[in-house]
Amino acid sequence: MNSIKISQYTSEWNNQFQIESDSIKSAIEFTTIYIDHVGSTSIPGLASKPIIDILISLNDWSLANKVVKKLEFLGYKVEEDLPDIPRFFLTKYNSVNYHIHLCKPDSPWAVDMKTFKAQLQQDKNLCNDYVFLKENLARKFGNFKSDYIAGKKNFIETSLKKADKEFGIEKLLTHQKAESDKAENLQFFVMVTQLLICILSAISVYIDSNQILYLVATINLFLVITYFILNWYKVHYHTTGDQARRAALLISGLGINLSPEHRFYINNMFKVPVNPEELRSEESHFSTREQPSYKRLVEMIEESIYWTKELLKISGLLLKYFILILISIGIILLGLAVLSFDNENLVKMARVTIAFIIFIVSADLLGLLLEYNNAEVNMNEIFRRIEVIANKNYKESDSLLLMSDYNAIIERSPIALPFAFKIVGEQLSKNWNNYLKGKNYNKFNGSYI
Repeated sequence: MNSIKISQYTSEWNNQFQIESDSIKSAIEFTTIYIDHVGSTSIPGLASKPIIDILISLNDWSLANKVVKKLEFLGYKVEEDLPDIPRFFLTKYNSVNYHIHLCKPDSPWAVDMKTFKAQLQQDKNLCNDYVFLKENLARKFGNFKSDYIAGKKNFIETSLKKADKEFGIEKLLTHQKAESDKAENLQFFVMVTQLLICILSAISVYIDSNQILYLVATINLFLVITYFILNWYKVHYHTTGDQARRAALLISGLGINLSPEHRFYINNMFKVPVNPEELRSEESHFSTREQPSYKRLVEMIEESIYWTKELLKISGLLLKYFILILISIGIILLGLAVLSFDNENLVKMARVTIAFIIFIVSADLLGLLLEYNNAEVNMNEIFRRIEVIANKNYKESDSLLLMSDYNAIIERSPIALPFAFKIVGEQLSKNWNNYLKGKNYNKFNGSYI
């Protein structure tokens, strides 16, 4: 394989990978391995050298030499043995050419190969640039493999650095807030849209002109369509924000790196643009200064649950006032109609009252109020469990179960109203700081709280 030739993509490359993968799995039955098709031949439509790159991830590295012996039996030759990485590089050149990269699952080498594959899958322009580079390098260094590889190295490293920057914890936290804020704003506009539909329906009772009535009906139809669109986007942004929040817990809390596939999956879900110059720092987002650990994870959940439950509490209180205002307006108007002793007014007012009742029911305001209350109760329970976990030195099973329960509660909780933070944000910040001072004081005195 001295001469380098770039060939057009063929689906046979994937078929050849599958055949060889099955052969390798049959030969290595004594331990668990994971086999991935990587490199250019794994990307549909991408021109490449006709060499199938295979990544074998081995958890139990003590069995690496045994795995290599099996691969040698299948015709592979060891080209590199790098114990410091650790990594084995093996080749087999026959009618079909194969390269095998044997690594631990979490090795930088394995992660980089999967990350670059994911980038090529997601970015058509990157694919085109990569093919253009390889074709030029092949023409220039067709008989000099080392020069060809060196020519690609800078391109790949630059792309990988971009991937790390695109999915850094600071950008993730910034996107989390941006997506969640968008969902909160849409929640408000959804409620406003529902209210406008109700008001127009009530006004239509007093309209005698058919033309104006048709206009009101048309506007209401438009508002109904708008409601469904806004609600769909609200759910999307809420889901995306939750996804980012869960990822942040794993990355920042436990120091766990997500797979390249999941990194790009989450990154592609983000729709709200963020300013790269205004990224949220990890230090400003979380108060805890612990190193990644179960303690840091629990303290992150503690801070998040504190703020969330308070914002939902004030949202529920505001909603309660809004419902009371609506009911009061309805009672006043109905009372005025009764005092007029006018049957026509009574009928019209009855219709208006029905319109408001339909609004309260269709918008499920009472149900939303109940959800706010239930969420606060559930979050207070999570908050109380944190003390127990802390007193048990942040036991792994307890911490992970707490995270699971926390995620479940957050995901089924209603969205806070957007102006809730503006109303109580400053006071909540002071309360949280006082809470931390009190917690630290009691820690020094031998108790958690």
